[in-house]
Amino acid sequence: MNEDDDDLWPVVPSEIVAETLADPAVSADVFSAVAALTVAICEDPCLSGSEQVGPDPD
Repeated sequence: MNEDDDDLWPVVPSEIVAETLADPAVSADVFSAVAALTVAICEDPCLSGSEQVGPDPD
């Protein structure tokens, strides 16, 4: 990790991501995919095909 990596964390996941990761019934494959995608978005918020997210409505 370098100095710039510190800006990535902590990440506040969306409610659906948080619920998915907290659900003990979620399979390991789904958990891994959601976690990997969350990290990828954090590292590169401008992933191709994604739209910029606005502020949290809560």
